[in-house]
Amino acid sequence: MIKAAAYCRVSTERDEQLNSLANQQQFFRQYIQQQPDWELTDIYVDEGASGTAVNHRRGFLKMLADGKAGKFQILLTKEISRFARNTLDSIYYTRKLKEWGIGVIFLNDNINTLDADAELRLTIMASIAQEESRKTSERVKWGQKRQMEKGIVFGHSLLGYQLRQGALEVEETGAAVVRQIFDKFVREGKGASLIARELTAAGIPTPSGGQEWSHNVVLKILKNQKYMGDLVQKKTYTPSYLTHKKKVNRGEEPFIVLKQHHPAIISPALFAKAAAILQERGRRQREGSRYSQSYGLSGKLYCSQCGNRLVARTKKRGEKTYLYWQCYGKIKKGAAACACPTISQVYLEQILLQAMAVQLRPIIAAEERRQRMAAFYGGIQQVLQQDGNDKRQQEQWADRLSQLEREQEKLLHIYLQGQIGEDLFTRKNGSYQEMIRKLQEQIRSHQLAGKVLDTEKSRRDKMEQIMGCCEEILAGAVYREDFYREIVEKIIIEGKEQMTIFFKGVSHAVQYQG
Repeated sequence: MIKAAAYCRVSTERDEQLNSLANQQQFFRQYIQQQPDWELTDIYVDEGASGTAVNHRRGFLKMLADGKAGKFQILLTKEISRFARNTLDSIYYTRKLKEWGIGVIFLNDNINTLDADAELRLTIMASIAQEESRKTSERVKWGQKRQMEKGIVFGHSLLGYQLRQGALEVEETGAAVVRQIFDKFVREGKGASLIARELTAAGIPTPSGGQEWSHNVVLKILKNQKYMGDLVQKKTYTPSYLTHKKKVNRGEEPFIVLKQHHPAIISPALFAKAAAILQERGRRQREGSRYSQSYGLSGKLYCSQCGNRLVARTKKRGEKTYLYWQCYGKIKKGAAACACPTISQVYLEQILLQAMAVQLRPIIAAEERRQRMAAFYGGIQQVLQQDGNDKRQQEQWADRLSQLEREQEKLLHIYLQGQIGEDLFTRKNGSYQEMIRKLQEQIRSHQLAGKVLDTEKSRRDKMEQIMGCCEEILAGAVYREDFYREIVEKIIIEGKEQMTIFFKGVSHAVQYQG
């Protein structure tokens, strides 16, 4: 007896397609039963799966695995387009099956891969199927673009909006959270990380239904034009109809922008203020990065009066060099511009030792000491990475990559606002893409060379160091720069003897008043 199997596929899960699938399966059962020396082993099925790639076709992959294991000798399928719409896939997988002693019979196309001229005929028919797939893809994209131009929204619901039949409707519970985020950011001057902590502490669910907010989620909300009533579509695109992989649209395809498309949750003026603040903070961050990043607190000290960072300065007294911190706003515009005091490194170290003692002593004194200490360490653990020159090199590259992406995003923003033409945007955007590509390749090659080690052992060793440092701090030990580099998120300087300290992995801040 010859063991025979069948493969059938439909590209959508619509009722008529599923009926077609059921009919195909019934046909194959009857066809194989009518062959006197054939025995049906299995029918492999894919529902709602594209024929241009096999990665997500479970039935197809199981068929290949069973074929390699010798579970059947003949495979039936309706036509080449059901087997694959990618010419290379059609040839590759029929050759593989032939290597395993399996012939593929395409009934409608009258092709049996065991015949001498089968591959030539298969190549011609598969090319036709692939071209039809390309034309279908182009028709679908054209239709979607026309619908987008008419204001039909593609995508999914988001915080503050429900998507119903292609239209955005305000969902008031989520809209209140969006207004709260913009109010905290613009009117209260809070950063994305602090807003995320406050939302988490308030028990407000994230847009995905989670419990813990991140600063990235807050930033995405602050940058989303939908909240001021504008609709920007084609932010992603699919370069190839064969892979179906989406990419961020950085000007490769025209955007579709519709002003005042749907009810706004916040005013355009408030959105513009938020955008201006984000742009200014990005500028300050870039300017601040020109100063030394070699100290444990570099980039972590902020002036509460003007919002600028404090940057490291040194001065010599005899044989000794002293480190102190000065507001960048005062450096740039003069002492009259900001009253932020100059803070010595020694003074900061004393304050941090006291702050950590305040943070840890209640935990040590509690009855559930071990559990709460473990929770505290666990919060810190998520920020641990390898120390040393390699880490700093990675951080510098990551900062540069973020800077390029921010500049590219700004270019996209001014293009969407109509401030520059398409030719200038395309030229500058191409330049950014090339710089980003080269930097990404440099980072990847560095990682492949084994210069970034993030093994379980290194994390475990680092965890032991953290725990040891905490014990030393409680015992009144000296300041450890590597320890504070890891666990301090930021310090807001409100005065010489008044500061607010935020530790990574800890939900509340420590207030210091001398």
